[in-house]
Amino acid sequence: MAARQRHRRGRAEALWAGRGSLDAARRPPGCGHVLRGHSDAGAVRGSTQGRIRGAGSISRSQRASGVGRGQRAADGPHPPRVRAGCARRPDLCRSGTPGVVPSTRAAQAANRRPRGPPQRAPQTGRRLPDRGGRPGPGDRPRHTPVAGARLGKTRHRGVPARLRQVRCCIHVVPRRIAFVGTPWFAVPPNGYGGIELMAYNLARELQVRGHQVTVIGRQGSQGPFENVALAPESWVEDLGTLNHTARENSFIYRAYDLIRRRAFDVIHDHSGLTGLLVAAACRPQAPVVATIHGDLNEAEGEFLSSIDHRVHLIAISRAQQSMVAGVEWRGIVHNAIDASTYTPITDPQQKEDYVVDLARISPDKAQHLAIEFAKRSNVRLVMAGKVDRDSEEYFEKEVRPHLSERITWIENVQGDDKLQLLAKARAMVFPIQWEEPFGLAMVEAMVSGTPVIATPHGAATEVVDPGITGWLTDDVDEMVKAYKRIGEIDLERCVKHAAKRFGPPQMADGYQHVYERAIEESFYRDRG
Repeated sequence: MAARQRHRRGRAEALWAGRGSLDAARRPPGCGHVLRGHSDAGAVRGSTQGRIRGAGSISRSQRASGVGRGQRAADGPHPPRVRAGCARRPDLCRSGTPGVVPSTRAAQAANRRPRGPPQRAPQTGRRLPDRGGRPGPGDRPRHTPVAGARLGKTRHRGVPARLRQVRCCIHVVPRRIAFVGTPWFAVPPNGYGGIELMAYNLARELQVRGHQVTVIGRQGSQGPFENVALAPESWVEDLGTLNHTARENSFIYRAYDLIRRRAFDVIHDHSGLTGLLVAAACRPQAPVVATIHGDLNEAEGEFLSSIDHRVHLIAISRAQQSMVAGVEWRGIVHNAIDASTYTPITDPQQKEDYVVDLARISPDKAQHLAIEFAKRSNVRLVMAGKVDRDSEEYFEKEVRPHLSERITWIENVQGDDKLQLLAKARAMVFPIQWEEPFGLAMVEAMVSGTPVIATPHGAATEVVDPGITGWLTDDVDEMVKAYKRIGEIDLERCVKHAAKRFGPPQMADGYQHVYERAIEESFYRDRG
């Protein structure tokens, strides 16, 4: 048996020697020697071809440590007979330094302990075995990372691997998102326009996170994303007139015709019920997510329940969701504002002696209750908001007769005037008499350091935290009592609490989750 094994071993050595000579004969002249069979062989061959000479043609002092020794674990199943040595070009190496050494070999060489005099056990005096830097059975493997690399997993023990760089969030893939806005106001709005303000904050936050956002809206829109204007500024004069429906239909048709000719991963519609009808009928290639911004009645609920299998419906509050029955909602995402764009005043001594009511003039917003509260509290009231055509009679009857030096009205406040108006007020009164879907003006006041006194209708119970950001009252009598307690609220805490609850990051997190679910559902539906 021993003789047979020696015979086989001799044949194998002869075979290896013959194979090496054949390789050397077939190799083109000047190509140099490479680490055949090694995972780094391709990299060495590609970058140093024609510039490496064999290790046998250089002196032992010029060889890199580890080159020309016995077989190691990184050599692969077929160890080469000759290894890479110094390079010929002076710009690749200096005298006495290795020319081209793969990173795996350099890492192994750094792991080896230098050979020195024989080591002996301290007690018995027996000579310890010299393993040449290789770990023993009880030793833990040591890994020396290559410069610029991080430790990972490879097939070779003790060899570091370069990990792939992650340039974006590993949980969310960058998406191409189309926003369908309205033809009436720019994004962001110059004054009134809660839908456009919400769309701007969301689009900007998504763009910062690496998504490609395209906002389809009115002329004059701007932001750090792509803007496509399909409606001129002059159309705003047709808002609420006989031309309202025709202008809106023209804009929505142009928007979805543009979407049909371009490639998007998801479509986010903010245009209203007409946009939902077009989206459900044309069934674009990308899934459609729609945010419902207004209040809902029974007929509108029936319409939503008939298309909720084709459009992913999102509510902006639990109050809005409870307005209709039988609708399959895909989630609730609160609106948000960017608190960094506001100038809060948290020192009560810097506040001025007035309260503000920032809302459109209408019976639903109940400015007549705000006027009664101001008179009974003996505080100046500033009302800011537009008057719709259907509310002109209410304005002439309930608001205009009470205007004076103590009760004033501004039709449309915007820019820095709006920020200063909110920040300097002692409180905001919000005596709504309808089921408000959200009420973004309340959040604007909170992040400006102005608490809110509101009636518990609609989403006011979700937005206002009593004792932290304001008070909830049932009537004018309780509003007067709450105003006397307005000094109990910590204004700095009010600002931080509102910014944390209703910030763009929170809103973007919610919509990213909705987008991914919509894309996944659309993918499996198409495959089925």
